[in-house]
Amino acid sequence: MVSPRLLAPLLVLLLLTACPGDDSTPTPVDSGVITDAGSDPDSGTDSDAGTEPDAGTEPDAGADAGQETTPPSITTEALTGGTVGQWYSVTLSAAGGRAPLSWRLAEDFVATGLSLSSTGTLSGTPAQAAESTLSVTVEDADGQTASRELTLSVAAAGAPVFTVGQWNLTYFGSDSRGPVNSSSDGGTSDDLQIAGARDIMRELGANLWAVVEMVDTSDFDLLKAQLPGFDGFLANNAAFVSGGTSPYGTSSQKVGVLYDSSLTFQSASLVRVGNSSDFSDRPPLRVDFTTEIAGEETQLTVIVVHMRANSSDPTGPREARERAAAALKTYLDDTLPTQHVFVIGDWNDDVDESISLDPTTQAPLATPYQHFVSDSARYTFITRELSLAGGATTIGFENIVDHTLASNEAADRYIPDSASILYADEWFPDFLNVVSDHRPVISRYTFSAQTGPFVRLKAPHGGTYQGGSTLPITWTSWGVGQVRVEVSTNGGTDWSTVASAVPAAQGRFAWNVPDENAAQVLVRVVDAFNPANVDTSREALSIVGGPARVFINEVLAHEGTQTAAHEFVELVNASPFPVDLSGWTLWDATNGAARHVFAAGTQLGGGQAVVVFGGAAAVPSGQANALAASGGLLGLGNSSDSVRLRRQDSTLVDQFDYTSAVPGVSANRSPDATPDASFVPHDALPAGLASSPGLRADGTAF
Repeated sequence: MVSPRLLAPLLVLLLLTACPGDDSTPTPVDSGVITDAGSDPDSGTDSDAGTEPDAGTEPDAGADAGQETTPPSITTEALTGGTVGQWYSVTLSAAGGRAPLSWRLAEDFVATGLSLSSTGTLSGTPAQAAESTLSVTVEDADGQTASRELTLSVAAAGAPVFTVGQWNLTYFGSDSRGPVNSSSDGGTSDDLQIAGARDIMRELGANLWAVVEMVDTSDFDLLKAQLPGFDGFLANNAAFVSGGTSPYGTSSQKVGVLYDSSLTFQSASLVRVGNSSDFSDRPPLRVDFTTEIAGEETQLTVIVVHMRANSSDPTGPREARERAAAALKTYLDDTLPTQHVFVIGDWNDDVDESISLDPTTQAPLATPYQHFVSDSARYTFITRELSLAGGATTIGFENIVDHTLASNEAADRYIPDSASILYADEWFPDFLNVVSDHRPVISRYTFSAQTGPFVRLKAPHGGTYQGGSTLPITWTSWGVGQVRVEVSTNGGTDWSTVASAVPAAQGRFAWNVPDENAAQVLVRVVDAFNPANVDTSREALSIVGGPARVFINEVLAHEGTQTAAHEFVELVNASPFPVDLSGWTLWDATNGAARHVFAAGTQLGGGQAVVVFGGAAAVPSGQANALAASGGLLGLGNSSDSVRLRRQDSTLVDQFDYTSAVPGVSANRSPDATPDASFVPHDALPAGLASSPGLRADGTAF
């Protein structure tokens, strides 16, 4: 088996500047029984952020003023090799000189995708396989310099792999709990925790991250923004997660996902099975993606768990987890019997034997996840091999509680011995008190049918788009550092470059569509250093000039016997092209604040509808074009009010004023989905229905 510590040397010195001061190893916080990272006691969950940092001595800032110093000298003798398309980072070192030291490259090195920071970190994503000589210079505070030539070898990537990562980031972003040194002196709140998580995630290169104990949504968004090409969300984000009111609150620990352009998001929901208390009111988060598996776009389901349990009985948490696992297994057996599935996160117990002890013999009890372990034909704990090898994912505790469970379809593609734990606390300064008390875990799989570097255009493939709009062009790649984005408006006879050097890992480019009519438009993405790696739209696009036409089509203002969550406003796009609703808002007559703000990236397809409900409890399960008001309610008056739709710049798009409403019956345009048509009671339309949120007036889909 590959040692789980093999990754550590690649990361040495990566973040030495992230946490100045004492770098002594933290004292383990656990004497053998884990204490819970949450607010309630748990005899079998994870430890908190650890002990207070050692007061230590302050680092030496250099020689005293007036004292002669020796000139600096560069002590780095060689650079580790890199791979095209994979994150690279190494920190150069020097001796002597008066602090602070400043580093620079003596020549332009931008074309390779790498850059050297003033603090001496050479990082980026190599774009070309080559052996290059870098001339680096270090200068001290007195202007004394030293230079050295270093050779960097960048190799071409081999066969693509899909990497799954999981990490419990202790009370991530919490202002009151979690790692005690998560913020720098004079910096923003939790900036060191964010930076540490970001750099370690970049280095590990996972395509998918399951994250646990995420508290602050804003800090999560900051982390996501610093991971090139990544999207993601937390379990309380109603813009992504359907299925009623989320028990995950604003300040509570939440599970979530981060994913790159190799995955295409389809839907997300909370898995509400068994007794909610057995899951400690933290239902698993199910996310359905598609990705390329064996040459076909295939469903991949990821379920993120935090199997915390509370009980005053020493064996109570284990028994609760056993019941929760049984309910979860039944759900998987019944709903996903043949799909590629990962269940990942903090399982709060081990899978070879339990962390709970028999009260009489003090021997470990059986794992609470024996239901899965025994069904080896259907499920495999990929990380069980790490448990059997004596690994540990929580600092100060001897067991593994962060696990990856795979259905047999996914497990069949596991790369043997690729599961590993990153023991970042062995080299990252004050890791326990800055980042987390859990170590990240990864595993790798051979999903793609490709045998070497490739680029694949994900969108667009056909369709009609508005002239003058912004069209996202998306792709996925492997072993590619930079791409060119090109467009043809005459069916591929001539091509023009709209972006010449986009980092391939970014996975997207926003194209400003020309404001003209065109019917034979193609898009292609090309490896900037190997034009043989290219992919083109499978179908031609059409561009149509003219303004968009989005309007209010249906409103339920008086919810009747139901709750205010069932109020809704339905919008229809009568344009032949999709319209970007990012930042558009819905208002009632109250001008204090918008009732709903459409999330960034929200697209309403041509001829399609979207419906916004007053609350998540009313959102129909599985209805992809339905969402809950971001403000928590629509606040529509039962007798009179004004519904207004505004663009991001506050320009009024449409308005519906009413002076009466029928309880439980919506107002709908007649004819249905017709701009500027009058509103009538919905039951007066031919189908006679009381309402049809997100559907045509006869109840069929748009």
